[in-house]
Amino acid sequence: MANFCHPRHYPQTKGFTLVELLVAIAVSGILGTAIFSTFFTHNKVYIEQEQVVAMQQNLRAGLDLMVREIRMAGFEGDGDASVGFITADANKIEFTWDENEDGDFDDYGEYLTYSLYGAGMSNLGRKPTKDANNQAVAENIVGLGFAYAFDADDDDNNELDVDASGNIYWAAPVGGNWYSLDVNADGLINADDDTDGNGILNDTVPLPNVNRDDIRAVQIWMLAQTGNEARGFTDTNKYVVGTQIIQPNNAFRHRLLSAVVECRNLVMKGKL
Repeated sequence: MANFCHPRHYPQTKGFTLVELLVAIAVSGILGTAIFSTFFTHNKVYIEQEQVVAMQQNLRAGLDLMVREIRMAGFEGDGDASVGFITADANKIEFTWDENEDGDFDDYGEYLTYSLYGAGMSNLGRKPTKDANNQAVAENIVGLGFAYAFDADDDDNNELDVDASGNIYWAAPVGGNWYSLDVNADGLINADDDTDGNGILNDTVPLPNVNRDDIRAVQIWMLAQTGNEARGFTDTNKYVVGTQIIQPNNAFRHRLLSAVVECRNLVMKGKL
């Protein structure tokens, strides 16, 4: 008997139809787009948060250094040096102290100046001697302001001068005269004190008999912004920075910090 090879029968396999392929491609495209969009959004938020954190750290570091050094203004120890405030402006402060008690303020770090400098005045600068160049203490600083509390009423008790409501006078010099920043005398320094809408806080009546030697405390404001703009964002807030009201109207995020420094080496009694 002859042997015959019988062909094997394999089960038939069915392929994808064109419609099924098109549906699969469309679904994959939708899912891919959704995943990419989610990733892009989360990445954008992460980058912006990183920039905000960096801005706040930068701002805090600059302010903390200023506070520590301004607190030492007028220190002379046993050196008997004539030290104190050299310049006390609304946007710049210059002061001396005798760290090593040698009777002068000629040494490094004893004649200090803080102000903004650079293109767009965007860096907080520190000069450690009278003729030194600015050292960058903090970057992307778009506002710096100072106001001063003082004892100028010759009442012999060394207490800070106050207004009729008992609020401490915080003042800054403008055109050779000192003016209170609390224009409406409510005990606060804010946008409400810009009573004429010109973006500047200063009263119309100068304070009498005030000069640099009367300063006993300093209030500092610093406004910083992120290094890059945030997409789809506009900052329309108003920030009070000393005598100025700054309204950025741009896509950068901003943070404002302030601090009050008691100049403990300049005689002062009472509590701020």
